[in-house]
Amino acid sequence: MGNNQSILEQHGYTLVGETGQGAFGKALRVKNEKDGKDYVIKTLQKTNMMREVSELEALKHPFIVQYNDSFEDDMNVYIVVEYCEGGDLSQEIKKQKDTGEYFPEDQILTWFVEICMAVEYVHEKNILHRDIKPQNIFLDKYGRTRLGDFGLAKPLESDIWALGCVLYELCELRPAFPEENILELLNKIVDGPYPSISGPFSTDLRDLVRDLLQKNPADRPSASDILGRPFLLGILIQKTKGIPEELQRKLKELDGVADGLERMLWGTTVGSLTGGVIGAAGGITTIVGLALAPLTLGASLIVTGVGIGVAAAGGVTGAASNVTKMVNEHTDRRTIENIIHECEAKMLSLVTCLQLISKGFEDLDQSRTTPESEQVPLG
Repeated sequence: MGNNQSILEQHGYTLVGETGQGAFGKALRVKNEKDGKDYVIKTLQKTNMMREVSELEALKHPFIVQYNDSFEDDMNVYIVVEYCEGGDLSQEIKKQKDTGEYFPEDQILTWFVEICMAVEYVHEKNILHRDIKPQNIFLDKYGRTRLGDFGLAKPLESDIWALGCVLYELCELRPAFPEENILELLNKIVDGPYPSISGPFSTDLRDLVRDLLQKNPADRPSASDILGRPFLLGILIQKTKGIPEELQRKLKELDGVADGLERMLWGTTVGSLTGGVIGAAGGITTIVGLALAPLTLGASLIVTGVGIGVAAAGGVTGAASNVTKMVNEHTDRRTIENIIHECEAKMLSLVTCLQLISKGFEDLDQSRTTPESEQVPLG
């Protein structure tokens, strides 16, 4: 620990404690001396790591643990990622099991849709996670899932099959394949029937678990196929409904702090910033209205709205940078940064959901215009 602590201090981090031992090394919770924020550092043996590190650095997604930095010594590579205050899904499953009740289906599907969005994103970049399990799916302080701890080897599971195992465990509150012996596990997967869920869940959810756990990988849906299922599109739409109201509440909070700053020091600059952020949120609200309109509205209008939403979210990101510069020495700096950061996170989540909704609408439109004999089933 002494050598680790020394190199952490050299790079501006103070050790807070260990958060766990993963398959590839220790996970250390640290505090950054410059920004005062908590992070997690993965300590990994130096083998052929730099390619994997560059892949992690390129991943920017609202439902993936954010890479922040990396450094190395003679023996190890240290990867710095954001700290997720909410723990992980394995902890949530244990707490729920202790209650003697199942998770509500809406909660299961909300988490699962977020995880699938992360998996679809990395698969589009030709990256496999290779170690999807509840312990590697974290929760941030806003309650969003964050896929992390990407596997740096090639274990037995494929990502889609592993998604099925996660979904099964969220439903049944126990692992789909509890055998610890690798040979027993192999035999169960190859020869045994897929494990079906028994709780009070919908036919759509039961069918999804069945399809994800098909023994033949060619029979499993892709992450994109999963998200295109109409009942999951419905979850995505529901997920977008409350975000604009949440944004407006946070922006009112920001407006109050910014007004105080304006009166004291900052003239019209902060007021203009706040107005710009509120305007961006208003644009997002309009886009959500488009997405929640009847399906007959058509996909093209929603796609146009999504483009506007992406631009609005970019404007808020720029605003966050400006705020940091303007209130660098003010006691309200952290409050303002936290509000802006939450707005950024929610807007990015919203835009990501809207992009998938628009794609789903396009696919549904295409299926309606394709002769039935040529249609590909969603499952």
